[in-house]
Amino acid sequence: LTGFVSTPPPIYLCLCDDGKFVSETLLGYEAGYRRLITSRFYFDVAAFHNKYNDLESYGDITISLQPTPPPYSVLISLPYANGIQGSTNGGEIAPDWKATSRMEMRASYSYVTMDLEDKATQTKTSYTASYEDATPHHEAAAQVLFKLPKGIEFDPTYRYSGALPFLGVNSYSTVDARFGWHVAKSFGLSIVGQNLLQPRHAEAGPVLVERSAYAQLTWNSEK
Repeated sequence: LTGFVSTPPPIYLCLCDDGKFVSETLLGYEAGYRRLITSRFYFDVAAFHNKYNDLESYGDITISLQPTPPPYSVLISLPYANGIQGSTNGGEIAPDWKATSRMEMRASYSYVTMDLEDKATQTKTSYTASYEDATPHHEAAAQVLFKLPKGIEFDPTYRYSGALPFLGVNSYSTVDARFGWHVAKSFGLSIVGQNLLQPRHAEAGPVLVERSAYAQLTWNSEK
């Protein structure tokens, strides 16, 4: 018909609970060893194994026409499901060395690997990637704390995190630094710089973390 324009129906997406969705379960095992090797060197190591069941995923998509209220609309339903199970394994090492009365060194390294799969009752999906590729396999940090004369402190910290492919985040390393001065027993001044190695970088998604700095004044009153 001349002049007739067909308007497409509105489309709605519903993330819904069909009444069968339950809380996930976790059975975890952890073992560690901590010891003061010498009066200046402390060592901490830990390992873990976690068994997960009923992790959150989504069921099969259904599409239906909703005639009321008019005009009719298209409803896309995506139900929550407990469709993923599996395990994670990993560990952490964290030494602490007081090299001198004015210098202390701290470090940590952690590793985690994930082995997840769709449950037998679940249609094969790619939702496991939302867990496996959204957790860094490697993380490391190193910090040196300097206590200099005249109440001056300098604390640089190096941080590294592995990539998160599911979130589109590359691996990155950066440095934070704190410069402090105890002007008096109850009064201090600190200047802190964060993420100093690059103007900005992604850490957990599309939002970028920018290089920043701030100053802080502290005052402690003693009664």
